[in-house]
Amino acid sequence: MSNLNYQDKKEIKIEFTTLVVNLEKLNSKRILIKDFCDTNGLSGVTNGNLYLVAEMCSPADYLHTLVEDIFEPQGLEYNRDMVILEEQIVHGVSYSVTP
Repeated sequence: MSNLNYQDKKEIKIEFTTLVVNLEKLNSKRILIKDFCDTNGLSGVTNGNLYLVAEMCSPADYLHTLVEDIFEPQGLEYNRDMVILEEQIVHGVSYSVTP
C-alpha cells in the first residue's frame, strides 16, 4: 500500500534528491496517480499535476529504478515527462542558509 500525500498547492518543495513527474501523460491515459501508486507500492507527494518522490541518497538508485521500471514502461520519457533534481542549499548573507 502506498502513502500518497495530496497538497493543494501550485508549487511543491524539492527536498534531498527528488524525482519530479509531470502527470499529464498518465492523466491522458486516465490513470489516477493514487491508483498508480497503490498498484506499484509507491509513496510521495502530488498536487494532481506533479508527482514527487524524494530519496536521501546520492546517487539516487531507487529513483533511477522507478524511472526505468515503473514510469518509462507507461510511456513517460526522462527529461520530458520526468526529471531527477537535487536540492541545492544556497548560503546567503553571513553564511546563513537561504530559506
